[in-house]
Amino acid sequence: MAFGETYQIRLDHYGHRVRMIAYVAAALLGEIACIAAGVFSQKSTAGIILKALTFTQVIATSVTLVLARAQFEWEAAKLRAYLSKRALPNTTPLKRRHQALPQKPEFLWRASLYLLLSGGVFILLGSWGPVAAATLALIAEHCGDRLVGQH
Repeated sequence: MAFGETYQIRLDHYGHRVRMIAYVAAALLGEIACIAAGVFSQKSTAGIILKALTFTQVIATSVTLVLARAQFEWEAAKLRAYLSKRALPNTTPLKRRHQALPQKPEFLWRASLYLLLSGGVFILLGSWGPVAAATLALIAEHCGDRLVGQH
């Protein structure tokens, strides 16, 4: 906790996380669009595997985003109820028991970001994998004898 953090600052933090979750969900729609657009080659085992991994990652990211949002909203509701019950203003400094950030929603938030990133990596591999394979095949075809002869 930063020195002087108030209940309003903490509530703003939870609200910010909820808004950021919406932005991450929008990025997730981009990954879904890539799957639907067919960026993965269905002719190769690697393309099929990457498509399945990306599809699984989309589901896992969606679940973590939903759980994170629910957790942040629940934490905010608990703080609002605490303030309301005691008739305290939002500018009240956080009590010791409220100072630590809740671990579960923060973990879910971070996990969703890593999952989203992994989907981007899968999409890049699926998109560029066939290009890299074709390029390596061309290099081997044109330079193979020279490369083999040097060993």
